[in-house]
Amino acid sequence: GKDIERFDRAYLAAHFSIERIGRGNAKFDRDKLLAFNQDAIAAMGDEAFFARLTEWCERYAPALLARDETWRRRYAGVVRSRCRTLADAGSQAGPGGFALVADDAFAYDPQAVAKHLSKGDPSGFALLQDARARLAALDRFDAPAVEACAQALAAERGVGLGKVAQSLRVAVTGAAASPPLGDTLAILGKAATLRRIDRCLTECR
Repeated sequence: GKDIERFDRAYLAAHFSIERIGRGNAKFDRDKLLAFNQDAIAAMGDEAFFARLTEWCERYAPALLARDETWRRRYAGVVRSRCRTLADAGSQAGPGGFALVADDAFAYDPQAVAKHLSKGDPSGFALLQDARARLAALDRFDAPAVEACAQALAAERGVGLGKVAQSLRVAVTGAAASPPLGDTLAILGKAATLRRIDRCLTECR
């Protein structure tokens, strides 16, 4: 219980000694390294993370740099706390991957569809139809506006906000997990959000 996992060079210099080295083989724990790296990214701040991600993309993901800088800054701010590495932010398998694929190029998780769209009264599909009309009418399509729209729909239909949010999340990402709903839809933009809802209503019902 006294093991210290994090220390700087000054601490290491003050406490290290050859005599205390054990005989057992050293173990390189990659999971622990990724956890440390995620903590470092979370502490980095949006501006620093955006700068580091831009440098990484120049070498490994130049296609991402073709996106508008304003969009890339917003995207980086949303996914930063969910990334363990810079590669996570630039990967379609990462926490922002739903925004890096075409509207018709992601699959719907059957379990998520069954749980969040098919069940309930009203069903998720019914809520999606109402949500689509409300979202299409928004003049401003940013996170606060999207969240207010979802809250209003939930109150009107007498369901929890989570029911509306999960229905929309599955429709636009194919899965039941993503960044906060407002950020998720704002990153996609109104046109892509509506296309994905239409696709879901057509293919999954």
